[in-house]
Amino acid sequence: MKKNIINGIVELIWDTPFYSGKYEGDDTFSVDEKGNICGLVLTTAGKEEVGSDFLKVNIPPINFDSNNFEKLKINDFSESKRQYYFDDKILFDYRDTKNYFDLSKFKIKVITNNIVTFFNVNNKIEFLLVIDIYSFDFYPNSSEDSPLKLDGFNLFLKKQIWDFFVRSYLYQYDCSLGEYVDSINSGENLLKNKDIPLSIIRFINSQVEFWKEIIEDEYPNSYEKL
Repeated sequence: MKKNIINGIVELIWDTPFYSGKYEGDDTFSVDEKGNICGLVLTTAGKEEVGSDFLKVNIPPINFDSNNFEKLKINDFSESKRQYYFDDKILFDYRDTKNYFDLSKFKIKVITNNIVTFFNVNNKIEFLLVIDIYSFDFYPNSSEDSPLKLDGFNLFLKKQIWDFFVRSYLYQYDCSLGEYVDSINSGENLLKNKDIPLSIIRFINSQVEFWKEIIEDEYPNSYEKL
């Protein structure tokens, strides 16, 4: 199975694609010869634009027995509206509006070892859960770079790196000064670790400079104190 995160784009391909198409926005799909979805490319987006954020939720018990894996058709999906990040997971939200939810109330369909979908009583997809992010191939800057896996780091460090990646996806524009400052501090603390590879160093430096430029433009008096 192909599992990549390329600068915020989540790419999952679990069977041989026959055709690829695009939803109304940035998300794309691939189908096999029988018309079953066999690949998804899901775009993460900014927090203020779509309501994405960090989240703590309880995941209901999931049976990952390959005999129980289900097939999905194109009409099962639309464009994801927002994302939630927690632990080593991303929960893509397909609902039109953001409100409280309880995953235990939905029908669960397991697609692969890394993908779980949640359907409502009308058999419409509400959420898609991508799990075990640490096992993915990461391309922090470009797909032309050599990939890295967070599983190669100790538990504390890979959590820190993933947290920084999430911040880079969430805190783009129209966020609070505190969110930017906390993220800058997170990046600068990571740079003190000698086990950080060059590709992540490059990514952290560029993202920290990006946040500092936003602060300089939007919070000029505060920037002078950083």
